[in-house]
Parts: sequence; C-alpha cells; structure tokens
Amino acid sequence: MLDASFETYYHEEVTKLFEEPDLYSISVYGDGATIKTTPFINVLACSPGNPACVLDVIDCTTHMSEGGRKDAQFIATAMLQVLGNLENIKKNSVTQIMFDVASNVQKAGAIISQHYPCAVVQHGAENVVSLIVEKLMVMPCLREYGKICKVVSYLILIDQSVIVIILFLII
Repeated sequence: MLDASFETYYHEEVTKLFEEPDLYSISVYGDGATIKTTPFINVLACSPGNPACVLDVIDCTTHMSEGGRKDAQFIATAMLQVLGNLENIKKNSVTQIMFDVASNVQKAGAIISQHYPCAVVQHGAENVVSLIVEKLMVMPCLREYGKICKVVSYLILIDQSVIVIILFLII
C-alpha cells in the first residue's frame, strides 16, 4: 500500500512539473550527499508548475563498493537514466542544469547538456556562500552576531511590529 501511495504521489508531482510544456521548460538540479556512510545523488527538478520535485535519490553504495567513484561519467549516466524515465520530457524541455561548483558535477552537467541542447549548465552560488559562512561562524565574535541575527529574524517572523520597535531603538 505504501508503494501505491508513493507511485500516486510521484505521478502527481511529475505531472505538475510538466504543466504547460509548450510554454515552460524545466530546470534539473542535483547534489551529492553522504548520510552516515551511504553515498547518494539527489536528482531534482523544478518548473512553474512544481517548484521542487524530487525525481530520484540514487544510492551509490554498490557502485562505490566496487571501486567506482562519483565521477562525471557516473553522475551523468545516472541522471540521464532518471530523466529518460520521464515520459513527458523532450529534448527542448530542459533549459537549465544546476549543480554545486565541484568539477565532477560541472563536467556531468556538460555531458547531460549534450542530450538537451537548450540546456545551460550553471553552478549554485549558495553552496559557496554557505561554505564561506560556515568558516566565518567559527570566529567567536561572528558566532555571537549570528545568534543575535537568528533571534531578530525569529522575532520578525512572529510579529511584524517588532521591526518598528527595533528601528526605533536603533535610531
């Protein structure tokens, strides 16, 4: 029953992804992840009809245990297989392929874009910013500043009038 529920949900999500296919294209994005000791590749897509559609989470354990690596060819092949399983996808359906800045995934994006000629390969700058902020937050003074910003953000989310009070106190 759980499998049937998943299949129904997945079909609905993919259907929303391809709403108005002649008007809108899709963006495909992916990321490598390791949870505990299990290596994965997340394959996602978005469009105006569905801003976050998880197409697959590829378990790379067998490939890695056989001495393989998450190199460009492996990532591209795995993602092309996932995209190939989508019945509504056309060569001009994909206009953007996005990964982080790692060279293996950028090369994988270039391989994938050969199959989708309208696609542009881009890297997500938020990954770089996240790494920089992670390094900065080790510094004690910035860590305290980060805590203050978190509290202020939380207060603003609770009540917009807090913005007025904070501005009044600052000025």
